[in-house]
Amino acid sequence: AFHNQGTLDLSKFSNGEYINPDSSSNSLASFAKIAQAQSRFAAIYERVDDWLSVAPSLNNVQATQEDVDLDGEAEYLLFNNTTFAVLERIGGRMVGAWVRDPATGRAYQTIGNHLSAAGTETEEEGFYNVSSNGVIGAYRTSALKDWWAGTSQYVNDLYTFSAVSNGWQISSSDGKIQKTIVLPPNSGWYDVAYNVNNSLNGGTLYVRNGFSPNLFNLL
Repeated sequence: AFHNQGTLDLSKFSNGEYINPDSSSNSLASFAKIAQAQSRFAAIYERVDDWLSVAPSLNNVQATQEDVDLDGEAEYLLFNNTTFAVLERIGGRMVGAWVRDPATGRAYQTIGNHLSAAGTETEEEGFYNVSSNGVIGAYRTSALKDWWAGTSQYVNDLYTFSAVSNGWQISSSDGKIQKTIVLPPNSGWYDVAYNVNNSLNGGTLYVRNGFSPNLFNLL
């Protein structure tokens, strides 16, 4: 890993061990932060592969909490024998979804692109497209991105999740936006319903969804 190392003593014993090993804590180098912070997303694909191995035998809908991206916090999963989705607290977004072809057993990613340029070392997404001076604001757009409600504060707001039958109810930190996502058994479609407080832009919320027909083909 590229990091800012304050001390550097490469002298070693004959067995290869460092004579004066550096035991200090070092921050990541600024030029490498974004790329290295995103590499943990590979673990998500391992979880998708685990789902594929058991998907044909699933008879009901699963809504579970698991730390699938190794950030130390639980993500919210919603899947059945046909489709698999990962949702995050930040923005209450669906950051990835895969659909399984029952004929081949192969999965196709239809939401999310963890390989694209992130623009940041965090999991935040930009709240504007391009500024007046040409600076890119939104490098990535996943699904259920609450873009505008008279304010852009909900793009990266920390939502809370509550379990409902075959899904999740997701609420903004102030309770003014509530969305419920449900996956029927054996279905490849997610049903999403929004409830927006009238104090927000007259109850009007603009939502963005970043879809792809098959991410592998696009790459």
